[in-house]
Amino acid sequence: MGKTEPVLDSITCRGCGEVIPISETIYHQVAERAEREIKAKSVRQERALAEREKQLQACEEEFDRRVQEQVKAAAAELQAKAEQQARQSVCLELEDLRRQAVAKDEKLRAAEQAELQLRKQKRDLEERERRLELDTARKLDEERRKIQDQAVRQVEERHRLKDARRGYPPRRRWGRAPGPSREAAHRRPAQCAI
Repeated sequence: MGKTEPVLDSITCRGCGEVIPISETIYHQVAERAEREIKAKSVRQERALAEREKQLQACEEEFDRRVQEQVKAAAAELQAKAEQQARQSVCLELEDLRRQAVAKDEKLRAAEQAELQLRKQKRDLEERERRLELDTARKLDEERRKIQDQAVRQVEERHRLKDARRGYPPRRRWGRAPGPSREAAHRRPAQCAI
């Protein structure tokens, strides 16, 4: 037993000749391998996480785009409804204004027609009044002439009766008493030019 059997739980380093227990070597190998695996797994997880983040960001962008589209569509729909309501309101107001304008035009035409009728009646009344004044003046002149003629006849009759009572012969009838005519008597005498 002089030669010692190599211990199975240790190894000799070929480079330096140091004896290294196997358990420590295996431990380091396992630790290195575990570390490599953990790093690889971590890298895979980071890549998967980055991919997942990209997918989430793409989903979020898609969601934002859809929300924006829906907001735009809703805004456009609301604007269209508001415009339609405004058009309907304006159309109703315009129709009401048109009806009011037609009613005012009709009233204005009726008032103008009534004014024309009143003006015509006024002219007719004025014409009738002028004719009445003219007719009245003519009748008055005619009546004056009749009264004057009757007065002349009465005076002549009185003179004839007076002359007959006195026994004078009847006078010749000249129509009117001799002398200047009544119209000439009423005229102003002509002024003499000296």
